[in-house]
Amino acid sequence: MLGGRRSGRAGRIVTAATALFRHIGHRGVIMEMVADAAGVTEARAYYYFKDKATLFVATAHAFATEMLLVKDEPLRERLLRSR
Repeated sequence: MLGGRRSGRAGRIVTAATALFRHIGHRGVIMEMVADAAGVTEARAYYYFKDKATLFVATAHAFATEMLLVKDEPLRERLLRSR
């Protein structure tokens, strides 16, 4: 699960945002969509992440952390597989 070391609501928000950013793109995603997908209120999403840019950085950080933690295959192959 992408969420880095975050757990609970924040982790669910990062996971939902990651999926939406991948499928719709950064410009097409709004915080309300992320909150709905994560099963939280929009206010709760803003409690954890001050804006969409901050959330996007959190998803990138979670992705990078996940890629670095897997050590049984080369990084290039992991990155290609994650597309």
